[in-house]
Formats: sequence, C-alpha cells, structure tokens
Amino acid sequence: MTTANATVTVTNISSSVDYTVPVTNFPATGTAGTAIPGGFDFTIQNSGSAAGSQTVTWKVYISANGILDSGDTIISSGSIAALASGGTNVVPLTGTWPVFGGPYFLIAEAVASDDLTTGNNVSGAGAITLNPPNIDYSVTVVNNTGGTTTGAAIAGNFTVNNGGADNGSQPVYWTAYVSTDTILDGSDPVIDSGSTAALNAGASSGAITFSGTWPGTPATYYLIVQVAASDDVNGANNDTAGAGVAVSAPPAPNYNIAAATIQTSGAPGALFTAAGVHDFTIQEVSGNAGNQTIDWAVYISTDQILDGGDTLEASGSEAALAGSGSVVVPFDGTWPGAGRYYYLIIKITADDDSDPINDMRVSSVISVPVSYTEGAEDNSDIGPTPPAFTAAVSDYAITLNVDSLVEINGTMDTYDQYDTYKFTAGAGVNSVEIYATWATGFDDIDLYLWDESGANLSTLQTGTSSEPSSPPWTITGLTPGNNYYVGVNFYLDLDTSGSAGQPYKLYLYGKP
Repeated sequence: MTTANATVTVTNISSSVDYTVPVTNFPATGTAGTAIPGGFDFTIQNSGSAAGSQTVTWKVYISANGILDSGDTIISSGSIAALASGGTNVVPLTGTWPVFGGPYFLIAEAVASDDLTTGNNVSGAGAITLNPPNIDYSVTVVNNTGGTTTGAAIAGNFTVNNGGADNGSQPVYWTAYVSTDTILDGSDPVIDSGSTAALNAGASSGAITFSGTWPGTPATYYLIVQVAASDDVNGANNDTAGAGVAVSAPPAPNYNIAAATIQTSGAPGALFTAAGVHDFTIQEVSGNAGNQTIDWAVYISTDQILDGGDTLEASGSEAALAGSGSVVVPFDGTWPGAGRYYYLIIKITADDDSDPINDMRVSSVISVPVSYTEGAEDNSDIGPTPPAFTAAVSDYAITLNVDSLVEINGTMDTYDQYDTYKFTAGAGVNSVEIYATWATGFDDIDLYLWDESGANLSTLQTGTSSEPSSPPWTITGLTPGNNYYVGVNFYLDLDTSGSAGQPYKLYLYGKP
C-alpha cells in the first residue's frame, strides 16, 4: 500500500469590505405624526481594507424595544454608492414620525452584497420620546339650512377647524344629533354621520352637509355636531350646538273615503269578490300633505253602526298622501254562513288627520241570501186560493228565522199561472218581508201570501220590474211555527210581453 502525506496551513480570512454605522446623530424627542425635522443624520463607513464595488442600501427603523426585529417599522430608506476603504458617507435623517406618541428607539442599518461581515451593520439604538402632536379639532359653526316641520327632512351644515400647531394625519369622524337643549347626552338621537379628511394646522374645512328627520313633536330643537380623530389631543371642544330651531307641526291633511265600489249582493260563506270588485278610494281633500301612515279596516255589520258586535274582515295600511293625493285600496273578505242583509263599514285612521269625522263609509244594504232554485211548484191556474196544500208544493223545507234571508230563483210560466212556495215561520217570526225582481220591463208578476188554510192574507200588485217597486212588502200577524205559502202569479202583461221562460228572483226575510 502506498501512502501520500501533505501539510495544510489554516489562516483567518477577514473581509476586505466591511460596512458599519459608527455615528448616529439622532434626535431625542419628536412630535408624533409630523415630519422629521432637518439637522439629524447618521454615518455609513467602509471599515474594510478594500474598496466596495456594490451599492449600499440603508434603512432607518423605529422600534419599541431597541432590537431590530420583524415588528419594527421603516421610516426612511435609500442607497449610496460603494465606498472606498475607510470612506464615509453622512446620510440625512428624513421621513415622518409614527402617528402615536410614546417611547421609541431609532436603528440604522447599512447592507451591501459585497459586505461579508454582516454582524456589525446595525447602529446602536437611539432612544427617542415622541410627544403627541398639537392637533385640536373643533366644530366652529352648525347651521340649519332648511326644514322646520315635525316629521320632515332636516338640512344642515357645519365647519371643522384644526386650531393646533401641527397638521392632522388621521380622518376626522363626525356625528350629527338633534336635541331639546344645547348639551349632548346619551338621550339625543343620531340623525347623520360621516368623515372628512385630516386638516393642516390652522385650517378649516368647507361646509360639510348633513341631513335627517325632525322629531314628530313640535318644540325648539338644537342641532349638535361632534367630531373625533385619533390624533386630536383635546376632546373638550369637540361638539358644538347650533341656534335653536322652532319646529312646528305641518298643516294637517284631511283624509276621507271619496268613493267605494261594493257589490249589492253576495253568497253565504263566499268571498266578497265572487260577486265582483270591492275597493274604496282614500283622498286628501285639504291640499296638505300627510306624514303619518293611514290605517284602514273593513267590517261586516248587521246594521249601519260600527260597534263591538261587528266582524273585522280586512285591514291594512297605506303611506301618507301628498296634498290632494288619493289611493285606491282593493279589499276582500268572506261573508258569514247565515243568509241575511248585511252592511260593509269602512274605517280609516291617521294620527295627523285633521278631521276624523269623515273617516267612515257605510255601504248600502247588501243581500247575502241562502239561495234555492225553483222546485216542484203547483203551476196552478187557479188563484189566489191554491187547490191543495201538500209537502209537494215546494221542494224545500224552508224555515224562515228572524233576520234570515232566502232567495228563490224561478222561471216565469205562461199567463195567469202560479208558482207556489212554502215556508215555516221560525221562532220569534211575526212578520215577513217579501219581494220579487225581474228584468223584462213589464208588469209581469203579482205576489200573494196564503196561510195553511188557503186564506189569502195579502196581495201585492205593483211595479214593472219588482214587487214592490220600493221593497220590501211587509206582512204582519204571522204565527211562529205555522206554514205559509207565497204565490207568484205571472200576469205577463196580458200575454203581450212574451216573458214566459224569463228568470225571476223571490226574496223572503223573517222579522220579529
């Protein structure tokens, strides 16, 4: 085996280029958020034995603890040309202090790619106290530029001034309030808010506008504006109240129900609209705009008086109307299951309505009958006394109770024939209203009422489209529990009308 031997000599190699920061001329105090004043600097030196060949980059950091780490902020940076061996360069300190005051440290660093000794590239920490800036925002004037009516729009503006010796650097936030006095407290409602840019020392903003809504109660109110900025050193003068504004109620509107479309008939258990359109019109008649919601309700009533016994069927609300404005309100509901005469009562309310006396409308009487179709009549040509009274005279077991309304749909027979219908007077029924309607234009029908014995209690002969022409025909003296018969005689205008086969309606209404 062959062995080779060699001698190796190890020596220390020092960098030939070595940048340091040997001298710092840093301030001991400053004003937060302001520019660093002139006259301060630091020195970069090539302490190595050879000239540098690469650009030297420098940075100045501000640190909370004097140790250069990731939490530090660069406040100034730049670069210089490479330095000869032993060469120096004095770099002016520039930049802007952080916006918040407090104790800090300044650290300078110089870096070049040909500097192989990097452990000595950072200066010793320079301690500095940053004082808060002299920034003092205040609201110098608050104006009401329009609106003095309760519930109406507010228009206003204000001016902000920086009375301090230093420029502001942070946004100025503002809030506008309405108050019953000139003192801002927690009960004053906010009406608007926003922000504006920072102001330089001694500068004032232009007019900053705000808006809102006056309260609904008449009074003297004050508009108060408060400003705030994170660099403002004096919060004692941050809010200002404008002059008192006498806010009065607006001229009151006068609402009424100008019109209503309501059908005159319906069917038990059916929707109102099954018979056609139902709506009403709310109108403002004084020329004064409203600002309060208009509530409305529709009730079913058995009379023309709105009271606790009436049933609410529809309700809603409409926006306040402009002066002389109007709105059409459609509605619907369901008729009760019992056939009788009803009324619809419409009621509107608004807190600012000047004349509630005209806020209700009562419909004309509405027929909501239990309906039958013509059954097995006697079709007799003998009258007014029918030849016989049997159950077959009518297909219906009609019991006519108090306030019950029955509608029978029939067809006219030939001249001098009778349709005869049977009903029983219910408990408490001592009289009955009877009438018939048709549309031939001739005096085609006469009506009769007979009792169980066949006695003719009453006869009605009048009108060309209804019996009677101004309904109803009322017969008194009925005995509850007894049977009665209504005879419909087809006069057919002495056989000249040609009305046979035309429809008619017979109505029976039980009364006490």
